[in-house]
Amino acid sequence: MSDSRKQTEYRGNCACGKVQLLAKGDPMSQQYCHCNGCRQYHSAPFIGSLVFNSSNIEIVSGETKCFKVNNTPGLTRLSCATCRTPVMNLPVNFQQIRSTFPTLFKDVDFKPTMHIWWSHRTIKSELDELPKYDAWAPM
Repeated sequence: MSDSRKQTEYRGNCACGKVQLLAKGDPMSQQYCHCNGCRQYHSAPFIGSLVFNSSNIEIVSGETKCFKVNNTPGLTRLSCATCRTPVMNLPVNFQQIRSTFPTLFKDVDFKPTMHIWWSHRTIKSELDELPKYDAWAPM
């Protein structure tokens, strides 16, 4: 008997629409990141992050620019070459994963399960009951 269930696909794009993303399957992890690098790069107190297996997400069109930011060694950030919207992070030490952002996808039901880099947070209240890790979450 064959499994007739269709694999979930999510399509996303940058603000100007030139960079198009395709993610297949559900994210491996959904989290809030409070690290200094994400906060500064996104100009926000924390960000939502979707982690996919690197073989399940791709940029299907558009030109990106790579950024290596000094405060996040080991991470390459990709942004749209036109509008500069952040579209993906490429961890150097974890090449099997890619992280992206729920705001780029219309159909992702963002349900974070944790906070990472809680020790870097700028909002000192507890926010919610999700587990909080002072660095990367255990894999």
